[in-house]
Amino acid sequence: MQACRTADQLLRTALAATPRRHRLPPLAGVGAGPLAAEADWALAQALEAARLALLAGSAPAEGTREQFLAALAALVRAGVAGPQPDAALQAAVLRAHDPDVAEHARLAARAVADRRELRATIDAVAHPARLPQPGHGPTADTARELHGLARSGDWPGLRAAAQRLRSQPPSPDAAALVGLGERLLAAPGLHRLERGAALRTHPAVQRYLALCGPAAGTPEAARDGRVAGARGRAAEAATAEAFEAIANVLRRRVGGALRVVRGLRTPADWPGERARAKDEWDVALLCEDAECACNLLLLAEAKASPSAVAADLPRLLRGLDQLSRAAAGTRHPFECLEGVVALRGESLQALAPVGARPPAQVVYSCLADPEPRPRVLSVASRAILWTEPASLAYADRLQRGDTPAADVLRPVWDDLLHAPRLRAVLEQGALARTAHEALVHPHDLLAALEALGPGSASPAGGVEA
Repeated sequence: MQACRTADQLLRTALAATPRRHRLPPLAGVGAGPLAAEADWALAQALEAARLALLAGSAPAEGTREQFLAALAALVRAGVAGPQPDAALQAAVLRAHDPDVAEHARLAARAVADRRELRATIDAVAHPARLPQPGHGPTADTARELHGLARSGDWPGLRAAAQRLRSQPPSPDAAALVGLGERLLAAPGLHRLERGAALRTHPAVQRYLALCGPAAGTPEAARDGRVAGARGRAAEAATAEAFEAIANVLRRRVGGALRVVRGLRTPADWPGERARAKDEWDVALLCEDAECACNLLLLAEAKASPSAVAADLPRLLRGLDQLSRAAAGTRHPFECLEGVVALRGESLQALAPVGARPPAQVVYSCLADPEPRPRVLSVASRAILWTEPASLAYADRLQRGDTPAADVLRPVWDDLLHAPRLRAVLEQGALARTAHEALVHPHDLLAALEALGPGSASPAGGVEA
């Protein structure tokens, strides 16, 4: 379909001309401020210099190592005792050096599964729907109590109720409930939950919990989730509105049945490994041909903040790689908020990543203003470096009033060059730069499209009908 091919070429020309206002600046010069204020830049510089040296098959320069150690030391000092100490680092130091906190963290990692298992065990025998009405004997009343105690997280109370159940006189009617009490008392999960609840009263654990912020499942965490969700939905809506304006420009230029859809979902039976791959796509611009099949002209992931794109890029690339496995000459039904659309296999094949980059027609969309000081060291990379054993030991000594030399952090540098667990940190700068290159302000794309004169698109190439 000629309209689809021409619209595709116009969009690609406009994308090439669209300014990338969120492009990361070059990592040149630490800046005039003290190292503590510019440590993230210095650390990002050293990481990139080390990556390029290893890529060229040579060892990083000694100056790169010294810059890395000095910058990491400055970051740790600022996180421990700076004007705005970092709660996550302080929590990690507590977890690494306080036995009560370490035990609590281990137990908390299993707490959700333990709660789920205990509640399932109780509900299988003593769910209120399975029991007679209240007043039909102490055994049934105690069993009913178990359900409420498990839901409220009163683990000492649950143990006491289970002991009362087990001590009931044996009878055919109460055998299952008495057995339930015995299973609960023997359950390792109940012991772990009780121990975790007891540890929460320890001062170090209370400080740790305060540093960690709202726990999952709490009203505070739910509130934060609602705020983040609202920001995300607003970004999607604004991107969809801009895409509608882009579609209107294309309709005036070349005609065609253009439509904007939201929440495009990869079919559940799609081949390939689904783990850690994006399977829902925020906004898409489609062109429908005479056979009611759609070509995908533009695909966008909407972000409320430009700093969110780097962490998302690996998942996006895996999702695109999956979509590109579609067979030519096929149509694939994709659900979206507007219903079901049939996408052509050739259009999906064109979504294959180009090396470690998304293709031109896949972008991140962000309507936020450029950050006055772009984040060149990702939060994830900083957290990984901070939680290396040598970094935590360095931070602990600082908290105790010591002044260790930056060379104490040398094991972090040595592992950075060789350990697979730190590979993502070494490559974080290149990843962030790639992600920001794919980041557009949709109004900039609209302006670039409107600025194209007649004859800007060639009918050769583009999307096949």
